[in-house]
Amino acid sequence: MPTEEGHLIFSDYCSGWLSQQEGTVRTSSYAKYSALVEKHIMPALGKCQLSELSSERIAQFAQEKTEQEKLSAKTVHMILVVLRSILDYVQKETDYDFSDVAMPYPKLTREKKQVLSSEE
Repeated sequence: MPTEEGHLIFSDYCSGWLSQQEGTVRTSSYAKYSALVEKHIMPALGKCQLSELSSERIAQFAQEKTEQEKLSAKTVHMILVVLRSILDYVQKETDYDFSDVAMPYPKLTREKKQVLSSEE
């Protein structure tokens, strides 16, 4: 993998993970993953060295997505699912162990849909 100043950079592995997904998942899933990586994960974490990716850093990232960017819990959850998958990919490709990195998945709530009766 390419490195910057001898350090392993997370963005290199994001690209590798995306390449691995292409052709193995539905086109629509790949498009969603790619958008999440390009719009959310890479800008915030792409320049991080692998050694900087900790539970605390991921929690800060999730909090920024929720509070500053006002993303829905469902969107933040999906971003974190993709991020976890990328970390698992990095772990297989390197000596880094991310098994202890916690994902602060937001609690998802189900909204009850109102059903209009024909009498209304």
